[in-house]
Amino acid sequence: MKDLDFFSEVGKLKEVPRTGWALRGVENPETVTDHAYRVAVMALHYCKQNTLRCVGMALVHDLPEVITGDVAVRANEKDQEIPSAEKAEQEKAAAKKLFEPQPEMYSLWLEYFENKTPGARLVHDLDKVEMLLQALEYTRDKRTSEDLEEFFESTEPRMQTDKGRELWSEIRRRYLEACK
Repeated sequence: MKDLDFFSEVGKLKEVPRTGWALRGVENPETVTDHAYRVAVMALHYCKQNTLRCVGMALVHDLPEVITGDVAVRANEKDQEIPSAEKAEQEKAAAKKLFEPQPEMYSLWLEYFENKTPGARLVHDLDKVEMLLQALEYTRDKRTSEDLEEFFESTEPRMQTDKGRELWSEIRRRYLEACK
């Protein structure tokens, strides 16, 4: 029953906190699965074409982190724990290993990773939007006293879709309001 072994393995992500929040001292931060769940719900709402494919990409996009861990993307490359290119290579190798018994999931993950389709670009944006929404919520709920501006700085130049830029702007407006 390789399927059950696979599901047990990816289930470990329920215990992996999102690194960016842990670095900011957020007590009891969201986990990788918490994040992926909301990205999937956002994909269900915003992806009007190939909806199920987008939801699938959202669900599998961080699964290789069960092997690599959650490595935070920083606004400045010099602040990265490991260089972006090395991080990408580690994720790709982890995905090949993890998804060996699940080729259809690997196909979804690879589409997301390669970022060439409109759906993949939107899911990439929703991945960032979810993180920004979490930053807003942690700030508004006073779960951190740290300035989370870096999250906005690191994502703005990487937004690829009109919807992503629209959501980025609205969350940023709300974040600035919450910081007053």
